[in-house]
Amino acid sequence: MIKQRIPLIILLFTAFAGPSCYALGKIYWYNDDYTYAFLVPAISIYAAYVILKSRNITLLPALMPGMFLTAVGGFIAIIAYWYNIALLPYESTGMGFLSAAGIILIIYGLTLIYGGFPLFAALIFPLFFLWFAAPLPGSVFNYLPLSLKAIVSIGSEILLRIIQIPVFREGNLLNLETASLGVADACSGIRSLNVLTATSAGLAYLMNTGLLRGTILFLLSPLITVGGNLFRVTLTGVLVHHLGPEYAEGFRHELIGMTSLLLPLAILIGLSRIMYRPPLQTEECGSNNFLLSVLNRGNRGLNLTGLILILGIIAQFAIHSHYDSFLEPTTHRKPLKELPERIKEFVQIRKDDLPKGQFKVLHPSDQTIRIFQTPDDKTVTFWIFWWKPALACALQSHTPDSCYPASGWRRISQFDITDRISGIPASPVYIRLFAKPQGQKMVLSWHRGDKRLKPPKGIFPKIRHLAKTWKNPDTDRHSRFIVTMETDVKTSPENARDLLIRFARAIGPLLKAYGL
Repeated sequence: MIKQRIPLIILLFTAFAGPSCYALGKIYWYNDDYTYAFLVPAISIYAAYVILKSRNITLLPALMPGMFLTAVGGFIAIIAYWYNIALLPYESTGMGFLSAAGIILIIYGLTLIYGGFPLFAALIFPLFFLWFAAPLPGSVFNYLPLSLKAIVSIGSEILLRIIQIPVFREGNLLNLETASLGVADACSGIRSLNVLTATSAGLAYLMNTGLLRGTILFLLSPLITVGGNLFRVTLTGVLVHHLGPEYAEGFRHELIGMTSLLLPLAILIGLSRIMYRPPLQTEECGSNNFLLSVLNRGNRGLNLTGLILILGIIAQFAIHSHYDSFLEPTTHRKPLKELPERIKEFVQIRKDDLPKGQFKVLHPSDQTIRIFQTPDDKTVTFWIFWWKPALACALQSHTPDSCYPASGWRRISQFDITDRISGIPASPVYIRLFAKPQGQKMVLSWHRGDKRLKPPKGIFPKIRHLAKTWKNPDTDRHSRFIVTMETDVKTSPENARDLLIRFARAIGPLLKAYGL
C-alpha cells in the first residue's frame, strides 16, 4: 500500500506545483537574467542522487515540522498564484519569488516527513541550491540593477580618466569624444551576478571547501562580478575611443560582453581550486538502500500530505475559473494588423516587425510597427504593443522614459509634457525630447499598466486588497498596452511636437476598437 502511495504523492505534488512551475519557466525563458535557472533543479536532483547513493542514512521522520512546512509552503504558493491571476497577470517576476519559495518549502516539508532531520542534513546542499532558481523579489530586482549601474558608471569613468581618455558622465551615460555609452540593465551585471553566485555555491560544494571557505567564496562572487563588469565597460570605452563607435554595438559589443562573465568565472574557478580540500573517505551504502527504506516505511504523513496537495489543486482551479470569467470580455478586440493604412493626411509607407531579440523580451500578444508620411514628407514612426489578460511572462519596461536613455539618448527635460491633451483620448500623455550627437527625436506615448506597479504597501493591506478583487476584479489592470510615436526633429522641437499631437489626435479615436 505504501509503495502505491509514494508515486501518488509525487503525482499530486506535480499537479499542484505545475502552474507555478509553468509561470517560473516563462520567467526563465523570456527574461535573460534567469535563463540559467533551468539548470538549478537538475543540478539539485543530481546532487541528491549522488548523496543518497553513497551514504547510509537513518530515517527518523519528523511529522509535525514536515507537515507545518508543507502547509505553509502550499499557502504561500496559493497566495502567489492568486495574486498573479487577480492583480499582476503580466508581472510574474513580482510574485515569482513567492511561487518558488512555496514550492521549495513544500519540498523541505516532504523531506522532513519521509526522512526527518538526518535526511534534511544530508541533503542540505541540493535543498539550499534550489533557492537559486527563485527570481529575486520585485523590490530587490528593481533596486539592484540601478545600484549596479551607478557603481559601474562611476567606476568606469574613474578608470577611463586614469588612462587619460576624456569622458563626461551624465548619470549612467558616459560621453566620449566619438560616441556616448549608456550603461543599460544588460550592462549592469545583474545577469552575471545571478549566474556567478550560483556557480560559487556549486564550486564550494564540488571542491569540498568547507563552510567557512565556501562562505568566503560565495561572498566574493558579487565583488568579482562588479570587477568583471567594470573591465567590460572600461574596455568598451577604450576601444570606442581608439577604434570607433562600432565597438559599442552589434557583434563586437556582444563579444566584449562575454568578458564580464568568462573572466569572473575563471577567477572563481581559480579561487575554488586554491580552497580545495580532499574529500574524506565515506562509507558506501550497502543493502540498506535509502530508496528501499522509504518505500518500506509506513508514515502517517502520507494521507495528510495528499490532502493538503489536493486542496491546493482545487483552490488553484477555483481561482483560475473565477477570474477567467471576468477577464473574457477584455479579449474582444480587433487585431492590430487591421489598422488602416491611411489616417487623414497621414499615409503608411512601411510596415515593420518587432526584432526577434525584443520580441523574446517583451513577448506581446499583439503588436504593430508602422511608418506614416504627410504630404510635405514628414514621417512618424508609430508602434503599439498589447498584452492579453493573464499572460504569464516577465516584461521589462518599454516606455520611452526607460528605453531611450538605455539606448544612449539624452533626455531634454525642458520639453517634457506629462498631462492630458485635448483631442487625445488618453490620460496622461507623455511627450519627451531625446538627443544624441547625430540628432534629436520627439516622442509621444501613452500606456496602461502603471497602477499594477504600485500595489498597497504592507502585507495586510495587500491581502485585504486581494480579497476585495474576488467580487470586484480591477479589469483595467489586466489590459496592458503601450502606444508610442516618434519623429526626427528637423526644424524645431515645437514643430515636431505639434506633428505628433496632430497624428495622435487623428489615430486616437480609432484605437478603442483595438482594446486601447
